[in-house]
Amino acid sequence: MIPKSLVTLATPDGQVAQRSTTTPGQKQILAALDLPEPPRFFDFTVPAAD
Repeated sequence: MIPKSLVTLATPDGQVAQRSTTTPGQKQILAALDLPEPPRFFDFTVPAAD
């Protein structure tokens, strides 16, 4: 399933990609296909130690 939108949040402590909330229609489709909702957060990264 392709998220409605995916943003990357970056701070000095690292970054994370977060998808938008699953819509009711998407939830219905996932339930009909017996699939779990995709994770809300992706690609956690932290800066390399100096």
